[in-house]
Amino acid sequence: MNDQHLYRWLEQQGEAFGAPGLEPRWTSSVKDAIGTAYSASSRVWFTCSHGILNEIYHPTIDSAQVRDMEFLVTDGETFAHEEKRDLLTTFEYFHPEALGVRYVNRDPDGRYGLTKEIICDPHHSVVLTNVRLEGHPELLPRLRVYALLAPHLDGGGAGNTARAVDIAGHKMLLGWKNRWSLAMGSSCGFARVSCGFVGASDGWRDVMEHFGMEWEFGSATGGNLALIGQINLEAAREDGAREFTVAIGIGEGHHTALQKTVSAMAMPFEQNRERFIEQWRRAANPEWLAAKAGDGGKLMRASHNVLLAHEDKTYSGAFVASMSIPWGQVHGDDDLGGYHLVWTRDMVQTATARPGLPCLHPAAQRWLCTELLGRRPSLLGRGAIRRGGVSAHPRLAPLEGRQPGRDGRRSIRRTRRGISGAPCAHYPSGTLGRECRIFTLHACYGDCRAHLRGRDCPRPRFNRAGRVS
Repeated sequence: MNDQHLYRWLEQQGEAFGAPGLEPRWTSSVKDAIGTAYSASSRVWFTCSHGILNEIYHPTIDSAQVRDMEFLVTDGETFAHEEKRDLLTTFEYFHPEALGVRYVNRDPDGRYGLTKEIICDPHHSVVLTNVRLEGHPELLPRLRVYALLAPHLDGGGAGNTARAVDIAGHKMLLGWKNRWSLAMGSSCGFARVSCGFVGASDGWRDVMEHFGMEWEFGSATGGNLALIGQINLEAAREDGAREFTVAIGIGEGHHTALQKTVSAMAMPFEQNRERFIEQWRRAANPEWLAAKAGDGGKLMRASHNVLLAHEDKTYSGAFVASMSIPWGQVHGDDDLGGYHLVWTRDMVQTATARPGLPCLHPAAQRWLCTELLGRRPSLLGRGAIRRGGVSAHPRLAPLEGRQPGRDGRRSIRRTRRGISGAPCAHYPSGTLGRECRIFTLHACYGDCRAHLRGRDCPRPRFNRAGRVS
């Protein structure tokens, strides 16, 4: 079936101006929280900071697809506020056993507030943000709220394309790049939608300059994009407030992304929330530690769940160091790097930190022995190799290379000097050789054995080709 039979393109004001937009950047690595569903069928993760939703990862934990999503609020006449810059923020996990995030973002003058709860759909790759808008009775009817999304599909902000679409009479936004597509919709519908290029025709500039949406572009092709939708608050009335849910679904192809998003919005947020919490209760936190904690185990439960959330759901045992991009606000597509990769040292530390395990997590052992040596320290072939250099380890003796001879080759040899926190300066930049990977693995296993005080951890054996035998 042709996907175009399932939805209708909205031309509106045509193609947005200002292509391709400003050079794309990522977000700060100063995170408040991370989240994911406990179910392996929901292969999506999110991060939060400064009161808003940050990166969304799919289908593996090292594949960023979204830069951020936030709300803009205006009365249409006198002010326009951006959540992360203009509102006062408080944060908490809304349940002691689940990685669901609650933000309360308030106007500094106390006129209105947004209470947001962010979760993942328990069964699909969709991030759900439920919002309750409350305010002064005279101001509330005049408020307008806009959802602003920055897609960075397939790991980059450049080359994205988006269009406004109509699904059974409801406006939605659809973006894509290569094989990945993204859809954003609202439970109460969007009154207006627009696609634009960052720095020229984007929705942020429109709202901040005009206190509303004067641009309604139907498409933006091949650039750094910002998608915006005005929440239809008239359809979101509830008990003197306004309440709605924004869903962001990601998949391979337009139909998959739209189907996931529409299906997630078809179920009330309360049901998704209850199922989300119920799944996380399966995590079986080590409650024996709670009796020894001064806070009743609150920090222990959050820490345990955060460790679990850093494991990929496709490749069991693959733990990334952190779901963040260091100094992301100044890094673009060509310098992504970051901690959302499988680093040998950090994966061992994560696996051995899990309370109650007698040894290194079996799935992590398999990953160390097969994936890291036979392939690369990244789930999709990017990562540490792309950044260049070596993930150093406090117990790791450096690899030192002699200066190039006439043939231009370097011979790598092991030295007895220890290092801390930096790779050898003589090691060829941009490569992560087999010798280094083997040595790093041996060092991490040695550290694991020391950490476990001599417990029996199998040591990998290598054949002449450097593979695990």
